[in-house]
Amino acid sequence: MLKEPRVGKNIPTVAALTQGEVVRFASDAAAAMGSDGCNVLIEGREQTLNYVRTVHRFELTLSDPQIIGKRRAAQRMMGGAQGSLPAYGECSPGANAFAMLEYELMKLAK
Repeated sequence: MLKEPRVGKNIPTVAALTQGEVVRFASDAAAAMGSDGCNVLIEGREQTLNYVRTVHRFELTLSDPQIIGKRRAAQRMMGGAQGSLPAYGECSPGANAFAMLEYELMKLAK
């Protein structure tokens, strides 16, 4: 539900008020676990992770950063189409799926 537009549009407002606390909590927790001998990996956006102090840091990158946007668009299309298709078993697999995906793509393009 966090990815739905009705929820997602409010996330920046909430994040602006709580993000610092969340990052500090994650950083402190990682430091505590690290001092106990655990290896800790924290995943997130670079802009956020830059606030986590660590001696060791590595960054995974994509050769094509547009892949992230394409993946997100595909998720939104699939979520919208899924809600419009009849339950599996009521029709043959894939019936109307292409048309529903095209419809969702047109909605995203607007």
